[in-house]
Amino acid sequence: MDQMRYFVWQSFLAIIVLSFGIYYAFMWTCNYLSSTNTFATIPVIHMGANYYLTIGICVVACYSVDLLVTGLRFNVWTSPPDFLRALVQKKGLSAEEMQEELIKFEKLAAETKTHYLGKDIKREGQLEKRREELARLVS
Repeated sequence: MDQMRYFVWQSFLAIIVLSFGIYYAFMWTCNYLSSTNTFATIPVIHMGANYYLTIGICVVACYSVDLLVTGLRFNVWTSPPDFLRALVQKKGLSAEEMQEELIKFEKLAAETKTHYLGKDIKREGQLEKRREELARLVS
């Protein structure tokens, strides 16, 4: 997992710090404000095992989805930068293996370029129609 573009351990840390940290700060602050609906209930909630089980399941679910999406983006829907990043990390490739990898890269880059050129041509056609409509309105 260390070759991935998105470091999943950093996502895990962000979930813990940003989600739990802010949540606990808010809940414990509201626990001492008599105007809130959670006044004096937080210690009771935190004593139950179901509370911690729910938190653990939510964290595992978020982390698993993040890991799945990142893994799919890198291993299944590989982009040219991801492919090059993985290729750079491979050590000890022979000249023949390097040529095979470069052929794969060129094929992947050509597919990506064709995909985006098609989108650009379509978008340019739509922009040209709008320009013609504006020209008719102005004249």
